[in-house]
Amino acid sequence: IIVDASGIIGTHVGDSQKIINEKIDLAIQNNTVLIIEEAYQLSKDKNYGHAALNAMMNRMVEQRKDFNVVFIVYKTEYESFISANAGILSRCTRYDFEDYTPCQLTEIFKKMCRDSKDYYTEEALCKVREYMENLYQNRDDKTGNARAVERFLSMMRKNRYFLM
Repeated sequence: IIVDASGIIGTHVGDSQKIINEKIDLAIQNNTVLIIEEAYQLSKDKNYGHAALNAMMNRMVEQRKDFNVVFIVYKTEYESFISANAGILSRCTRYDFEDYTPCQLTEIFKKMCRDSKDYYTEEALCKVREYMENLYQNRDDKTGNARAVERFLSMMRKNRYFLM
């Protein structure tokens, strides 16, 4: 079950707890993992985000054998995220993933094209490789890698239709 943290943060008291408990229940019912993208957003929202984290920590204690949670957090946001709730650090294991290389980014582009039945020429692929090299060389802590490739492909599609 994949959710974005912004979809967990409620708008009124009790909303965040209800939403996160529904997501946890869904993960348990489907015997799967709950993945929270951009989880650092929960730590930045002092009211409803923290309420969601507190509810999640309670469930992680009470039902630790029933489900797993993966928090996806940028390296630069990690410290503020784990300091948002004392239980996070003791209940989680940290894994750091290296950025994709330009070659890997190009392979991701090619796979996305295959999956969506988009075609490219070798000349176009050379330009894509150059772009991926530039993207990689100028990346920051929040470049997004595969998401950046997805945005690039989307931009290419829009330009293709604009030019037709």
